[in-house]
Amino acid sequence: MIAKKSPLILEGQIINSLFGYIGLFIIRFIGLQQWGFLSFSLAFIGVLSIFSDLGFNSAHLRFMSMNDPDRAKYNGSFLTLKFITTFGTVLIILAALYVWIDVLHRGFQSPVEYYSILILIPYFAFNRLKDFYYITFNAKMQAARMMLPQIVEAVFRNSAFIYMGVDV
Repeated sequence: MIAKKSPLILEGQIINSLFGYIGLFIIRFIGLQQWGFLSFSLAFIGVLSIFSDLGFNSAHLRFMSMNDPDRAKYNGSFLTLKFITTFGTVLIILAALYVWIDVLHRGFQSPVEYYSILILIPYFAFNRLKDFYYITFNAKMQAARMMLPQIVEAVFRNSAFIYMGVDV
């Protein structure tokens, strides 16, 4: 049984590494200014994403590790909380952009920074929702299934970075 699922772990690591290398190779040649735009966008979203976890990941891992018949209830509650905190964080990011641009009448050095933030918001949301599967399968000690969200996340993340690097 373990031998059948183990190749997925290897395949996941290869896919993650391959897409990361392709993304790194393309981003390496985009220039310092574009690299700064990407770094600023990641930092902007990172600072405002403080409310996306609130310790629920650790609590869910603890509850799922117990041999409790209410695992379905824990999963449903945790998934609902992940949707609420993720959606709330996306709203916080969009509200911060609105306040910065429209209320305070500030802007960014380049419109590329603004559009980079908008491109990275779906990546951020997907990355936060991916934690549900990662933690659930980690608690159940199902490492092979745990790799599936990581593979999808690596493909999505590096595709967004490559798009930003080529488009800029």
